[in-house]
Amino acid sequence: MPGTDIGHHMPPSAGEFLRDALAAAPARAADGFHQHFGIPDGMPDAERAIKQGWMRVNKGLVLNTTGFVGQEQRYVVVLLTEQPVDADFDTGQKAVTAGIEALAPVLATDM
Repeated sequence: MPGTDIGHHMPPSAGEFLRDALAAAPARAADGFHQHFGIPDGMPDAERAIKQGWMRVNKGLVLNTTGFVGQEQRYVVVLLTEQPVDADFDTGQKAVTAGIEALAPVLATDM
């Protein structure tokens, strides 16, 4: 459907505001959670703007790492996980970071 993506409807200044906020994501979220897993830890030298996600659900632990990565934030990287109910956050974060580390060499030529 033409014209349905956000790029056609969002003013450029709003897009810049969002990217700047994502690029300034602190290592600790407002709730104190360490959110520099996945993209930040797996691609430490990459130019990036990230949005992380975490929560416990009945079936397990959800940890997500998403963002714009590379020169001029050329790539959109998304890794969504649902881990076993007995997984702890530290182990889960390490697994997400390992997944991003596996992807990093593919994007490294543009970093």
